[in-house]
Amino acid sequence: ITASEATVGWNAIPSATSYVLRYAIRFSGNWITMSSTNLSELLSGLTSSTWYEFQVLSICSGDSSAWSQSGIFLTLSSTISLTRGPYLQLSTQTSIFIRWRTNIPCDSKIDFGIDPLHLNLSTTNTTQTTEHVVQLLNLTKNTKYYYSIGSSGTKLQGDIDNYFVTNPDVGSTDPVRLWVIGDFGRSSTAQRQVRDSYEAY
Repeated sequence: ITASEATVGWNAIPSATSYVLRYAIRFSGNWITMSSTNLSELLSGLTSSTWYEFQVLSICSGDSSAWSQSGIFLTLSSTISLTRGPYLQLSTQTSIFIRWRTNIPCDSKIDFGIDPLHLNLSTTNTTQTTEHVVQLLNLTKNTKYYYSIGSSGTKLQGDIDNYFVTNPDVGSTDPVRLWVIGDFGRSSTAQRQVRDSYEAY
């Protein structure tokens, strides 16, 4: 299922020679009908974020069955939105991974730079996915970078709060502040209270 297409399928009827499929926006009664000798069909030209229903009848030696009960599905949104992240992983002196999740598959793009008002560097991964994992390379050690995330056509997030600092030299005596937590949950009230207590401390 995508924003504009869905593949629907049904079980074989042993005596059937063919099938008739019909589909419509749920409860509209505006059925679109098609014949098929397969056990699945791709429906295209659908409306995004819309509930559809489909029914199938079998043709057996010139006779036909009643329509099946409705199968129901929801097309995806055509608007890309951020559903998780971004979050940072595996930083080194010259690299870092940035991850995020979207509601629908799209490519991955990060704009970044040392000036939050001028993100003059970028990297793009053209793989269509909802689980975005992008590694930034050739960074300068012990340097603060600002970044934004999104796709090649949409910026999903990025302001002065989106930043990271690359690692210093091994053996550096510069002070470091760490906040170490385990499984931090899913944005619950308790999780926000832990964050607020840490920030206040």
